[in-house]
Amino acid sequence: MAVDFDGNDEVCCTYVLHAPCEGVYRGIFLPQDLEAHVYRKVFYVDEGERVEGFDSAAKAIGILFARFESEAQMNAFLPAFRDCVVVE
Repeated sequence: MAVDFDGNDEVCCTYVLHAPCEGVYRGIFLPQDLEAHVYRKVFYVDEGERVEGFDSAAKAIGILFARFESEAQMNAFLPAFRDCVVVE
């Protein structure tokens, strides 16, 4: 079912930032082309804090909100979100 708010194909998504493993959170790295689509960042953890590997929403580091011109463009960028969290 298509949802149409204003007649364009723009899509928005959220991505829950999470640690791939236990360690010290060192921030996020977003490639410039992906950064251009992110319009809001919410963080629950500060850089330098210890984090655990993600297995529930309680262990989220934060959320990114992004906007894309089309669903196809969003799908092309989604894999880049997985590699943006830096944990040592």
